[in-house]
Amino acid sequence: MGKQQASIDGVQKRHKLNPDKDVRIGGESMNIIGYELNYDPSQIYLAGKIYFKDGKERKARFFKFENSQEELAKKIFTRTSNLTYHKGFLKPYFVSYYEPQDIWILCYPQFDQLLGEMMDEDFVMPMRTEISHILSPWWCDAIRYCTFIEKLEKHPLLMTSKERMQSFFEIRVSVNESKLKRILDGRAFHEYRKWNNKIEDMAPFKKIYEDPNNKYDGDCVWDLLEFLKDVYLDCREQTFEAVDAEVERLYPSFLNQIHTIS
Repeated sequence: MGKQQASIDGVQKRHKLNPDKDVRIGGESMNIIGYELNYDPSQIYLAGKIYFKDGKERKARFFKFENSQEELAKKIFTRTSNLTYHKGFLKPYFVSYYEPQDIWILCYPQFDQLLGEMMDEDFVMPMRTEISHILSPWWCDAIRYCTFIEKLEKHPLLMTSKERMQSFFEIRVSVNESKLKRILDGRAFHEYRKWNNKIEDMAPFKKIYEDPNNKYDGDCVWDLLEFLKDVYLDCREQTFEAVDAEVERLYPSFLNQIHTIS
């Protein structure tokens, strides 16, 4: 990106995107030629606009990252851009170095507020939402707290398929069983009850469910965690991606919801 004139807080003048340095995906993002934002150091995300080759402009939102967090910003951009089965997510337009403030910015379509701002802090939010103009729900819990960056780095959406499946095993063997079981069998995870009704749609895993050495209770969400731990142990290296996608299809955002309470 060419040298930009230093600027004060407030509306920043239009900045050009450099296709050799700015990280972008295909589609309409390739037609973005510049942006401007309303810089406010007290805000987590910033309002602004993006500009297209055809002369059109569109409102957008920008998340800030310290210069030292360049790799994290790019990692979040790459992983969330490639999601294929999370319908509730807004996908980013681009990630770019913003020279006037020596920060990295992650640009999203316009949203009006974070889902977490609409709810009580103790509410375990669903990962999907039909409400328009709300940021990708996976940001919402993390952004509300000072542990924002740490939680993002450990979030399941930034893991590989193998790492996500392995998380079921790690959670099962490392947490306080009685405490987590009480939470999983509570109201927040009610949608996952009767989880065993979907086993017929999960043909590759029926042998695990029907193994006489494994006794699962479909009314107990803790047993879903137990079952997915066993699925992980049965996985071969080349099958993790397919298994992960199938688990997400049948039990959408189950791992993500566990993450929000951990």
